[in-house]
Amino acid sequence: MHKFLKSNSLIPEASATSLINKSDLLFHDETFGALDYDTLSALRDNDELDALIEQVKRVQKLAESTAYIPMTQGAFPRVAGIAKELLKALEFHLQQPSVYFGRNLNQLIQWFNWLADCLFAAEPIDPTSVLARTEPLRTEILNLFLADFRAAVNTPQYRKALGKIQRASVKNTRSAQRYVVRLFERYSRLLVVRVDISYGEHAKQTVTAQQTCADRERLFRNAKANRLFQHLVGYIWKCEFGNKKRYHYHMFFFFDGAQVRQDVTLAGLIGEYWKQNITDGRGCYYNCNARKEQYTELGIGMVSWNDSRMQQGLLRGVRYLTKADEWIRLALPENGRSFGKGELPSLSDTPRGRPRQSVNNNI
Repeated sequence: MHKFLKSNSLIPEASATSLINKSDLLFHDETFGALDYDTLSALRDNDELDALIEQVKRVQKLAESTAYIPMTQGAFPRVAGIAKELLKALEFHLQQPSVYFGRNLNQLIQWFNWLADCLFAAEPIDPTSVLARTEPLRTEILNLFLADFRAAVNTPQYRKALGKIQRASVKNTRSAQRYVVRLFERYSRLLVVRVDISYGEHAKQTVTAQQTCADRERLFRNAKANRLFQHLVGYIWKCEFGNKKRYHYHMFFFFDGAQVRQDVTLAGLIGEYWKQNITDGRGCYYNCNARKEQYTELGIGMVSWNDSRMQQGLLRGVRYLTKADEWIRLALPENGRSFGKGELPSLSDTPRGRPRQSVNNNI
């Protein structure tokens, strides 16, 4: 550690595991690392989670780069390149620390935050002012920070910790994809309904993770005897936490398309059931099916077994729900689950006769 990193605190230990191989995903997308923010913003909340993922990607870029900040003429140079990326990452660390609350952080971010705290404790640097060219660019200090950060992450412990997070993300993604594939093997058409459910302004400030979990369990327990869900054949859910919405769920409901129509109406009825019956008026919801124009690749509504484009949109949407876990995972009490799905249809339930050949090569 260099002179401004004199703390006796240790960088958090990483648990041992092996890196996961993602090549066996059913729906493998080589371009997925470059997030499709149009789709992401339509699928997820427009809150700090997107910014947090962007911060992780920025920090990862800093870790993987070998470049350092070049010496420049003058005290207030135009900031660009690796200097700009580092200052933006440090600025985020200072201005938005609350977004880390309630989440298990990627080891990369843990180490970056620890080193950043050491830096700011020893050096009076204001990243915002440097970016605005009202404070000098302290090239030497920032390069020392980069050197320490890269030395910290260039260890077996870092790769093992990263592999642990990737394993959980890929496991959920693969499981969800297989689940969707099996549903299409059983049903020729699925009416896919997407509803985001949360809590109103007053309730969300006091609702706990335990209550959120209990409400979700009650929703699916009651669905077994409610005519609204009479033709429900599957579901996928993901719990998330945001400083604005607090605890909330993203949910896919799969209905037998041979029995049910009017996905927009059905999504609204599910949302109202959550609001009025499950949460006694404390809940709120967002009807995604009523906003289909927001999706770059549509995967909700009526989806047929041989419609490759709609299936790809659906699989991409499902994968977005699990992708964030590769970087940031929600921390729930008592090792509570943040992701779940219905039971897979048994092989005996699949139609007899000549098997369907899906036109979607990704499936």
